[in-house]
Amino acid sequence: MWYQPLEALGGDFYGYLPVENGVVLGIGDATGHGVPAALISIYAVTSLYEKVKQHGLHIEKVYEELMESIRQFFRERNQALEGFELGLLAYEPGTQTAHYLGARRPLWLLRHGEIYMVEGGRMDVAGQTLPGSVSALQPTLQTLRVEPGDRLYLFSDGLVDQIGGPDRKRFSRTRLSAFLRANSYLSMSETIELLQEAIRTFMGTEPQTDDIVFLGLEV
Repeated sequence: MWYQPLEALGGDFYGYLPVENGVVLGIGDATGHGVPAALISIYAVTSLYEKVKQHGLHIEKVYEELMESIRQFFRERNQALEGFELGLLAYEPGTQTAHYLGARRPLWLLRHGEIYMVEGGRMDVAGQTLPGSVSALQPTLQTLRVEPGDRLYLFSDGLVDQIGGPDRKRFSRTRLSAFLRANSYLSMSETIELLQEAIRTFMGTEPQTDDIVFLGLEV
C-alpha cells in the first residue's frame, strides 16, 4: 500500500478490512483535496468500515448503504452534494474468487505479465456522472476467478494524472501499465518502492499535483 496525500490532510482514503471468509479492500478519492476533501474522506472511510462490518463480502449492499449515507450526510447539513470515486474489492481465498464494484475507478488484474482492466461505472458515490464515458452508468458487481500469483491493483487518479518532465505530460495509465508489466517479477513491496522512485524521477522539479493512493493484493 502507498498513501501520499498532497497536503497534511487528503481526500484519498483506503481500507483493508478482514471479514469472515475473506477480505475487503477499498480506495476512495473525494472531490478536491486538502481539508474539505479530507472531511468527506474521514466520514466516508468511517462509514465504509461500519458497512463492511455489517455486510462482509457483500459489497453491493455496502455500496448501496454507503451511497445513501453520503447523501443523507449532505442533506442534514443543507450543503451541496459532493461525491467521491470508489473501488471496492472483496476477495474469498477459499473459492479463489474476487468481486469488484467500481464507481469511476478501475480494477487492474496482472496475470503472467499481462494487465487486464476491469472498468467501473461512470457514476460516483454521490450519483454524479462522468461525461464522455462509454462505460455503464451505475456500478455493477463483477466477479473474477483468480489464480495463485495474480495481482490485483486499485489506485486513485492522482498517480496517473501526475505531471512531470520538460513537456509536462501526465504519468498516464499507459506508463503505469508498462511499469507493472515490466516489474511483475518483483515482490509487491519492491514493486511499490520502485514505483515511488519512478514517480519521483518522472516528476523532476514538478510538484505533486494530487493525493495518491495505490493498493495491491497478491493472490
